[in-house]
Amino acid sequence: MQLKINKNIHFIIFVFILLNISNMDIQVKKLELIKWIAQISDSNIISKMDKIRRTYLTISKDNFNPITIEEFYTSIDRAEKDIKSKRIFTQSEVEEESKNW
Repeated sequence: MQLKINKNIHFIIFVFILLNISNMDIQVKKLELIKWIAQISDSNIISKMDKIRRTYLTISKDNFNPITIEEFYTSIDRAEKDIKSKRIFTQSEVEEESKNW
Protein backbone atom coordinates (compact mmCIF):
# COMPACT_ATOMS: atom_id res chain seq x y z
CA MET A 1 0.00 0.00 0.00
CA GLN A 2 2.83 2.40 0.80
CA LEU A 3 4.34 1.86 -2.65
CA LYS A 4 1.07 2.77 -4.39
CA ILE A 5 0.75 5.99 -2.40
CA ASN A 6 4.32 6.96 -3.28
CA LYS A 7 3.69 6.32 -6.98
CA ASN A 8 0.57 8.50 -6.86
CA ILE A 9 2.43 11.29 -5.09
CA HIS A 10 5.24 11.14 -7.62
CA PHE A 11 2.73 11.28 -10.46
CA ILE A 12 0.96 14.27 -8.91
CA ILE A 13 4.28 16.06 -8.44
CA PHE A 14 5.24 15.26 -12.05
CA VAL A 15 1.96 16.67 -13.39
CA PHE A 16 2.31 19.76 -11.19
CA ILE A 17 5.82 20.38 -12.53
CA LEU A 18 4.61 19.98 -16.13
CA LEU A 19 1.75 22.39 -15.56
CA ASN A 20 4.07 24.94 -14.03
CA ILE A 21 6.55 24.57 -16.88
CA SER A 22 3.73 25.04 -19.38
CA ASN A 23 2.49 28.07 -17.47
CA MET A 24 6.04 29.44 -17.34
CA ASP A 25 6.37 28.94 -21.11
CA ILE A 26 3.22 31.00 -21.62
CA GLN A 27 4.56 33.72 -19.35
CA VAL A 28 7.86 33.77 -21.25
CA LYS A 29 6.01 34.01 -24.58
CA LYS A 30 3.90 36.89 -23.24
CA LEU A 31 7.00 38.77 -22.15
CA GLU A 32 8.63 38.16 -25.53
CA LEU A 33 5.54 39.56 -27.25
CA ILE A 34 5.45 42.59 -24.96
CA LYS A 35 9.12 43.35 -25.73
CA TRP A 36 8.53 42.89 -29.45
CA ILE A 37 5.41 45.09 -29.47
CA ALA A 38 7.23 47.80 -27.52
CA GLN A 39 9.81 48.02 -30.32
CA ILE A 40 7.29 48.42 -33.15
CA SER A 41 7.11 51.94 -34.53
CA ASP A 42 4.88 51.33 -37.58
CA SER A 43 1.47 52.83 -36.73
CA ASN A 44 -0.26 50.59 -39.31
CA ILE A 45 0.93 47.45 -37.54
CA ILE A 46 -0.08 48.87 -34.16
CA SER A 47 -3.54 49.73 -35.56
CA LYS A 48 -4.00 46.23 -36.95
CA MET A 49 -2.90 44.65 -33.70
CA ASP A 50 -5.30 46.87 -31.78
CA LYS A 51 -8.09 45.85 -34.13
CA ILE A 52 -7.29 42.18 -33.43
CA ARG A 53 -7.27 42.91 -29.69
CA ARG A 54 -10.64 44.69 -29.80
CA THR A 55 -12.14 41.88 -31.89
CA TYR A 56 -10.84 39.31 -29.41
CA LEU A 57 -12.30 41.25 -26.49
CA THR A 58 -15.66 41.49 -28.24
CA ILE A 59 -15.73 37.80 -29.08
CA SER A 60 -14.56 36.70 -25.64
CA LYS A 61 -17.37 38.69 -24.00
CA ASP A 62 -20.00 36.78 -25.94
CA ASN A 63 -21.32 33.62 -24.39
CA PHE A 64 -20.67 30.98 -26.98
CA ASN A 65 -22.37 27.70 -26.40
CA PRO A 66 -20.95 24.57 -27.93
CA ILE A 67 -23.11 23.08 -30.64
CA THR A 68 -24.34 19.54 -30.75
CA ILE A 69 -23.15 17.11 -33.39
CA GLU A 70 -26.60 17.35 -34.99
CA GLU A 71 -26.31 21.14 -35.22
CA PHE A 72 -22.84 20.71 -36.72
CA TYR A 73 -24.13 18.40 -39.46
CA THR A 74 -27.13 20.66 -40.08
CA SER A 75 -24.74 23.56 -40.57
CA ILE A 76 -22.71 21.54 -43.08
CA ASP A 77 -25.86 20.56 -44.96
CA ARG A 78 -26.96 24.21 -45.09
CA ALA A 79 -23.53 25.25 -46.40
CA GLU A 80 -23.62 22.60 -49.11
CA LYS A 81 -27.11 23.75 -50.19
CA ASP A 82 -25.85 27.34 -50.32
CA ILE A 83 -23.00 26.26 -52.58
CA LYS A 84 -25.34 24.35 -54.89
CA SER A 85 -27.71 27.35 -55.02
CA LYS A 86 -24.77 29.67 -55.76
CA ARG A 87 -25.36 31.64 -52.54
CA ILE A 88 -21.63 32.13 -52.11
CA PHE A 89 -19.04 34.90 -52.22
CA THR A 90 -15.77 34.86 -54.09
CA GLN A 91 -12.50 35.34 -52.25
CA SER A 92 -12.10 38.82 -53.73
CA GLU A 93 -15.65 39.78 -52.64
CA VAL A 94 -14.91 38.68 -49.09
CA GLU A 95 -11.58 40.52 -49.07
CA GLU A 96 -13.25 43.69 -50.34
CA GLU A 97 -16.02 43.45 -47.75
CA SER A 98 -13.56 42.80 -44.93
CA LYS A 99 -11.82 46.11 -45.61
CA ASN A 100 -14.87 47.80 -44.07
CA TRP A 101 -14.77 45.86 -40.80
